[in-house]
Amino acid sequence: MKATKKNILFWIFFLLTFSTMAQITIPVKRANFGIEGGVRANFFNGFADTDDDWFLNTGDNGTGLSVIDTTGAASIFANYITSPNSRYQAFTRGMRYPLMSTVNGRIFYDAVYTKDHISNQDSTSFSNGSKNGMNPATWMTPVSSPVPDKNDISEAMIHIRRNGTTASDSLWFFGGVSLIGNNGNRYFDFELYKTDITYNRTTQKFSNVGPDFGHTSWKFNGSGQITETGDIIFTAEYANSTLSAIEARIWVSYADYISVTPLGFDFIPNRFDGDGSNATFGYAAIQPKNGGIFYTGLGNTIAQWAGPFGTIDANKNPVSNYSLAQFMEFSVNLTKLGLDPMSYVAGSICNLAFSKVLIKTRTSTSFTSSLSDFVIPFSFRSIPKVDAVTNMPVLCDINGTSVISVVNPLSSSSYTWSTVNGQIIGSTTGTSINIKGPGQYVVTQNLNSTCGVNSADTVNVFVSSTPCSTLSNSVTPTIKISIYQQKFINISTELNDFSKVSTLVIERSYDGIKFTPIKSFQSFTNTKINWIDEGPFTGKRIYYRLNIVFKDYSSVYTSIENILFFNSMSVSVIYQQSKLFLRLNTAIAEEYWLSIFTLQGQVVHHQKIKNQSGMIFLDLNAIVKFRKGYYIVQLRSNNLAYTQKIVFE
Repeated sequence: MKATKKNILFWIFFLLTFSTMAQITIPVKRANFGIEGGVRANFFNGFADTDDDWFLNTGDNGTGLSVIDTTGAASIFANYITSPNSRYQAFTRGMRYPLMSTVNGRIFYDAVYTKDHISNQDSTSFSNGSKNGMNPATWMTPVSSPVPDKNDISEAMIHIRRNGTTASDSLWFFGGVSLIGNNGNRYFDFELYKTDITYNRTTQKFSNVGPDFGHTSWKFNGSGQITETGDIIFTAEYANSTLSAIEARIWVSYADYISVTPLGFDFIPNRFDGDGSNATFGYAAIQPKNGGIFYTGLGNTIAQWAGPFGTIDANKNPVSNYSLAQFMEFSVNLTKLGLDPMSYVAGSICNLAFSKVLIKTRTSTSFTSSLSDFVIPFSFRSIPKVDAVTNMPVLCDINGTSVISVVNPLSSSSYTWSTVNGQIIGSTTGTSINIKGPGQYVVTQNLNSTCGVNSADTVNVFVSSTPCSTLSNSVTPTIKISIYQQKFINISTELNDFSKVSTLVIERSYDGIKFTPIKSFQSFTNTKINWIDEGPFTGKRIYYRLNIVFKDYSSVYTSIENILFFNSMSVSVIYQQSKLFLRLNTAIAEEYWLSIFTLQGQVVHHQKIKNQSGMIFLDLNAIVKFRKGYYIVQLRSNNLAYTQKIVFE
């Protein structure tokens, strides 16, 4: 048959599309990150190496790095065995380094590991008919029948790093996902949203979707350069352990798809899908301008270590290894693909096009096939604006001094301070400054030396118009601290009368001497405030106090309270109803030895507490007849050494 010009063009487009969708891959390292169907750093393609990866395995040696924070992993895996219902619960861990850290000469933007809800009736799954091109607000969830194992997500993870510290170094996206089942072809999407898309498990609805039929569209100027970023989707297909197809798409208007010639990439003809054949917005497939491979990917070809959190097998049992073809990972060169932020108008090396990630599976290879399972959208590289507070917002006189500090500073960021009408004593850089006298003080945050200013905050310090006064008898502050969910600390504050209070500041210390403001409140609706401190907890004992500033510009500190926080463990000796109790809350099941001494060293009690975890509440008055004087309470185990002095009067 004679080839016409139209036929030739068709086959050119077909071959270009096929080359984008069906590249066969082998184990590779990208920006020193291993892509070989495994999660183990310092171990690449079956041999010891120095590559980076998702996790470090105990006993492995090498200079390779892991990217996921594994705090509490051993306890979580142990809990899968002792508390089977915990296997079905979801949780998320972030990067083990601060956001935008430069590590070994590479910028680590962020990394996230998330475990999905799993069960016979998965509550985070789609009803039939929900598809990629639809408005997420119209998706139907959950399904009325179980999610097939080959579509049921167990864990998912992503990481973005630059292969260097300059704009000329390639920007890499890494994604990994494990499914409950390992048979047949698997199809999944990593969808990256510009808006703060959220899912409510009670209403079973998605919200905070984009303005363009539920998404945010990419926009271009007359030259084809990107002027506004939007949503992205990477869609992949695995035939058992082999990555057989991957495609990158962006959300655009159909008018731009057929009329714009982008500078950074090419639209692939006839690969635009929205909600129906007449959709005005949809996902358009893209490919690099100069062709070539922009991605790689592989599944595990043998049983592989699943990381310190383990995984759940097809029988819903916790296991330490992935079964053959249960885990899949891939990488995308965002720079080669034209999605590097440096290719945008006014782009910055520190910017990304998205802030939320939604990972989901499909029922077939078609991009428009029905969706099956999903992981609740999670934040990625979510950096709050810098927040600064002072421990003394109102000075007693014009020569008074105070300290202004950044709340929860990022160690990878730099902070610069300035003032036009105040006085900074000493350095104008760092996470805190010393000041003298009233004025307006401004702190600016730089995420990276090449990024410019990320955000700024202003703190005003005043001089009291009335003499500084002590705390009113009608306002009695209390502060209580306790472990929350065995991994956070809950601070509760109660005042008899909030009407006189202007600001309440919670301060934290790791040594009981140097305190840093971590949270402030300016509005109050009742007499009690609860706040959860998520750390970081770098010391075993954490100290807290409150700084209460009144509307008459006077202020007062509460007494200092402390709590032991070690390996998801808290210990305290408390008075309750005129009795003395030892309270131990721990996720670690082990034996404890309790000893009580006089100050002269005489042992008045000694006992072993049986191997157990959870909350242990021990009535000390029931086992010891205390007389007036001082005593030492000591609790020890392989992981704990706690000592507390008590007094009976």
